[in-house]
Amino acid sequence: MLLKSRRANATQSAVNRGIATASIVVALHLLPISKVRAQNHADYRYELYKEENGRIEVQTHSALTEVELRQWMSLKAQIVYDAISGATPTGEQPRAGKLPTVEIDDDRYAGTIEVGMKYHNVTFRPQFAYSEESDYRSISAGLNTSFEFNQKNTTLNLGVAHNWDTIMPTEGTVLTTEETKDTTDFLVGLTQLLGPKMFVTANFTYGIGSGYFSDPYKVVEFSGYPAPLGENRPDNRNKEIVYLAFTRAVDPLNASAELSYRFYHDSFGIDAHTVGLTWFQKLGSKVVVAPTFRFYNQSAADFYAVSFPGDPTIPNGGAPRHYSADYRLSDFDAFTYGVSLLWRVRDNVHLDFSYKRYEMFGNDSKTPKDAYPSANVFGIGFRVWF
Repeated sequence: MLLKSRRANATQSAVNRGIATASIVVALHLLPISKVRAQNHADYRYELYKEENGRIEVQTHSALTEVELRQWMSLKAQIVYDAISGATPTGEQPRAGKLPTVEIDDDRYAGTIEVGMKYHNVTFRPQFAYSEESDYRSISAGLNTSFEFNQKNTTLNLGVAHNWDTIMPTEGTVLTTEETKDTTDFLVGLTQLLGPKMFVTANFTYGIGSGYFSDPYKVVEFSGYPAPLGENRPDNRNKEIVYLAFTRAVDPLNASAELSYRFYHDSFGIDAHTVGLTWFQKLGSKVVVAPTFRFYNQSAADFYAVSFPGDPTIPNGGAPRHYSADYRLSDFDAFTYGVSLLWRVRDNVHLDFSYKRYEMFGNDSKTPKDAYPSANVFGIGFRVWF
C-alpha cells in the first residue's frame, strides 16, 4: 500500500503515472543487473500531462532514492513537484454553446519517506508522507508488513494508512473557512509464485473516510435558485477495492505479459471496473518495449446530475440533501493506451521513455460531451544504481 497525497480536484495524471511506473518495474526484470547494485539506486522522472482545448496541464518532477543502510534495513525517500495550470469545468451548463470553466494555477510539493526492516521472513515498512499546495495540505502515515512463506513462493501483505487532509479557502473556490477530511485504508494482499515463469497478485482494500469530500471548485445549478451554489457531497465515504494481476514470462518471444483487473465500489454509489494489459517485449540485450492498454468503466454517483430541482437554501425547498454536477462522478468510460521504452545505457544506468493517450467518454445523454477531456501524457526518466 502506498500513501497518497493529492489535491481534492486532482486530474487523471496520477492514474497514467501509475501505469508508467508499473511498466518500468516489471520491465526491469527483463534487463537484469548485478545483485550488488540491485538495492541502492537513484531515480528521476519528468511527466507532462496535457489535456486538449486549454484544459488542465500538469508538469511533474519526481526524484527517488533507495539505500541499504544495513543488511536488514533500507531507506526509501521521494520528493515530487507538480505545476498545475489550465481550466476545469465548474459544473454549470453551457452558455452560448461554451462550457463554463474556472482557471487553476498552483504548485504542489510532496515528499514520502519509507524505512524497510526485515526480520527473518517478515518485513516492516513504516511510511510518512507530506503534501502541500495553496488550497490543500495532506499528512499521511502508514505501515506495510509482508510475510514470506513456502520457501518465499508466497507473500502475504498487510497494510494500513491514514490521511489527515486540510482544504483551505482560495480564490476561485466556494470555501470561506478551512475544512478537514480524514481517511483510513486497510489492505490485505497475497502474491503467489505459480512457477518459475509466472505469479499472481490479489489485493483487497477497505477504506473509510469522514469530513469534507466536496470539490470547492465545483458548483451546481438549481431550478428554484437564481445562482449556482457549491456542490454538497456526503461527509462520509466508504470504499472497497479488489485487485487481481497475473504476470507470465513468454520465453520463446523474450517477453512477458501482465493482465490486471480492478473492481471499485463506494458508498457514493459508484461501481468501477478497470482492465489492463501490458506486453513487455525485450529487443536485444538492452531494450524493452512495453505497449499498454487500459479500459475503465464507472457508474454515476447516487447524487450526480447536471442540474437539480428546488432551492437548497430554504427548508423543504424541494432540493436533494446531496448534489454534485462534477463530470468525474458521472457514468463514463475511459481508455488509456500507449507505449513505454526502457533502455539499458550501461550496466548501472537505465533510461525510460513513455507516451500515453487518455480519453474519456460519457455514457449518459445529459452531461455535455465537452466536459470529458482527452489528454496526452509524455514521460522521461532514468535510474542509476550505485
